[in-house]
Amino acid sequence: MPCPVPSTVTSLLPRLSIRTWLLLLALAFVLPMGAILFRYLVIWEEQDSRAVAYAKIKIMADASVGQIELLLRDQEAALAVVATEFRGSPPTHSRYFHPKQFMELHPQFTNLTVHDVHLNKIYSYLPYPPATDVQRLFPWQREASRSDAFVVGDAVWGPLSGKWITVLTYPVHSAVGERSGFVSASIDLLWLSERLLGSVPKSTVLAVVDRQGKFMWRSTDPGVWMGKVGPAAFKRVFEGRREGFATLVGVDGVERMVAFVTVPSTGWRVVAGVPEVEAMAAYRALRNQGLAIGLVLLLLVLTLAWRIASVISRPVRALAEASVRVAEGDTTARARLTGPTELEAVARQFNHMLDARTQVEAALRDSETRWRFALEGAGDGVWDWNVLTGDVFFSMRCMEMLGYAENDFAPRLEAWSSRVHPLDLQDAMISIEQHLNGQSPTYLKEYRMRCKDGSYKWIQARGLVVERNMSGRPLRMVGTHTDITERRRMQQQQRIDQMAQRDALVREVHHRINNNLQGIIGILREFGRQHPEAAEPVSQVVGQVQSVAVIHGLQGRTSAGQVRLCELTLAVASGIDSLWSAAIAVDIPDSRSPILVAQDEAVPVALVLNELILNAVKHGDPSLGGVKVSMQDSDAPCTVRIDIVNGGRWQPSGEGAHAGLQLVETLMPRHGAKLLREVRGNRICTTLQLSPPVLYLEGVEST
Repeated sequence: MPCPVPSTVTSLLPRLSIRTWLLLLALAFVLPMGAILFRYLVIWEEQDSRAVAYAKIKIMADASVGQIELLLRDQEAALAVVATEFRGSPPTHSRYFHPKQFMELHPQFTNLTVHDVHLNKIYSYLPYPPATDVQRLFPWQREASRSDAFVVGDAVWGPLSGKWITVLTYPVHSAVGERSGFVSASIDLLWLSERLLGSVPKSTVLAVVDRQGKFMWRSTDPGVWMGKVGPAAFKRVFEGRREGFATLVGVDGVERMVAFVTVPSTGWRVVAGVPEVEAMAAYRALRNQGLAIGLVLLLLVLTLAWRIASVISRPVRALAEASVRVAEGDTTARARLTGPTELEAVARQFNHMLDARTQVEAALRDSETRWRFALEGAGDGVWDWNVLTGDVFFSMRCMEMLGYAENDFAPRLEAWSSRVHPLDLQDAMISIEQHLNGQSPTYLKEYRMRCKDGSYKWIQARGLVVERNMSGRPLRMVGTHTDITERRRMQQQQRIDQMAQRDALVREVHHRINNNLQGIIGILREFGRQHPEAAEPVSQVVGQVQSVAVIHGLQGRTSAGQVRLCELTLAVASGIDSLWSAAIAVDIPDSRSPILVAQDEAVPVALVLNELILNAVKHGDPSLGGVKVSMQDSDAPCTVRIDIVNGGRWQPSGEGAHAGLQLVETLMPRHGAKLLREVRGNRICTTLQLSPPVLYLEGVEST
């Protein structure tokens, strides 16, 4: 189920200012866009930037792997040459090989040795320690003694050279091709570091870690870190992976984005790292720039919304202030013509309303001038309409008959349509369309057109399509305008005269009915005097006939046969007062709105009032006060309460009361009438509430 909106919120929203609404609208648009921008810059763009940075770092690592592989292939080739100089089993030194010359040509080697398969030293360029210490000092020799291929060792400390080295070995074979030993060469890792990592940027760290996790060389401070075990994080990242990416805190405490690649022939791992701050600097600059632009745009949108709201609210406040001044009696107050077009139009119309009183004389003079020139002409106005372009030629007579000068009427169809009465325009346009479509042979229509002074004239328009294209589409239509205002006025006067005759006849009919009813009342009264035993029912019938006579008497006074409720109530009460010699007080405020009774309901309402007031007179207790009839408006529009109050108690039974109430229920209108009774101490109040369609306001036709 949707969450209900608190009533305090719903009551507050309509009271928000225009400025607040525009700011909320701007925020409703900007905030989602800002969220999308934030997601793009902070999440998606960061991921993309990080991926690009890793890719660049990996390129450096891959390049270093390639250099190392190329370097090792060169060293392998050099050792292969040396291995050919030692033949036999055990290997024997060739008389053509000059170790010193070889070492001078390969300064990267710190020592050159030859061993047999049992690790016995055959030759060493540098003085060699006793044979018993060989396996303890050179554990790499075990791997070399078992391999029949080029082998590269890890980082070790060379006791002969006093340097960190890695040992390269190559097998030596006998004349029959059997492995008889191996040649080993120690490479100075610091020498390799200077040549392989000399061109690495200062902020970038490029390192090679052997299979034991020790630094073989490092682009920054190689002498300090060579041979030392790398951080534990290295081992966790490298474990089970030949290459990959990670963000690690290096041995120097700097957080770096790292890419590592394994050298295929050695198992070493080349690690390239760039400070995370530097690698993501471009992204962070873009992010900060984007967020700054977003903030600026937000401020611009809010500022624009604020300015737009000010542009709207200032004219509204000015119009309200002018209205207050006018209400206080300042007839010179005018609204400023500022703000948007619509508000300026409202202010203009407001000022026009205020200027109307002061412009009456000038308008009359202009009107007299226009009518004088219109009457000086003769004949009809002519118009010529280009259907395709909408251009219309209006003759001077067309404009003069409406009081316009030549420059007041633009040569466009809109100049005509904007002056046709809004109630007549649609019908006129339909007639034109029917003629253009060939549904009528000619165009003939009568409608009202607004004059320059704001009044309307009746115009008879005639027209005919005089030119069409090959497909039958109308191109040109010409016609005339004839001022038929006077003819229309005469027709209206004839209708008024006919209505006056009808009203006179209606009044005469009501007058005669009233006279006849008065005669019937006289006969009934005479019958009652002659038959005292029937005096009471006769008097009741007389009251009912008299109520009907009251209706016709009131209807005979007006041309439209209208009956005012206040007059009807007063007449019925007065008739009962005189007939039954009862003191009936009638209270009808003079300030009441003129409310009329519908003609179809006038007689039933009169009879209901007669029965209710008569019951109050007959069954009331005079000792507790007389009968009072009061009329008051209800809260609902055009609704009236008629209270009939008399002293006494309820009449639960009794033939007279029962018959009277039965008659009231029979006569009560089905819609727009309600009857209530209540006890107020020792008095009884009967309320008749009447509303539309029984009642309607004077000047408004009943439906």
